Amino acid sequence: MSIGNHNALLRQMEGVDGIKTGYTEASGYNLVSSVRREGRHLVAVVLGGRSTGARDSRMRQLILDYIRRASPVRTAPPKETAESATDVPSKTALPLQPADAQSPSTAIPATTAVPAVSLEHTP
Repeated sequence: MSIGNHNALLRQMEGVDGIKTGYTEASGYNLVSSVRREGRHLVAVVLGGRSTGARDSRMRQLILDYIRRASPVRTAPPKETAESATDVPSKTALPLQPADAQSPSTAIPATTAVPAVSLEHTP
């Protein structure tokens, strides 16, 4: 069975495994992509594309430019999920971050900084 979608990069680029496409008149063509390649994982965002093709082209370039800079090892501690927590009722929402996430002992270590890329969008 095949399920269609608007993310052409799923079919065109090795390692792209999804996330979300979108369009609004105010923001233009948008795409959030997840890529897993050669033991590296990257999440990239394009906002304000003028067309689907322009958005996809920019995303392709971001992936090609930054996938080799992505860390080959996990840089954040694993998150506990409701399914793996034995003392949390299944209908209770877990916090987005642990209560002690701001303490120095549990801070996520800094890695190579990847600059944000801005696409200007003018109507």
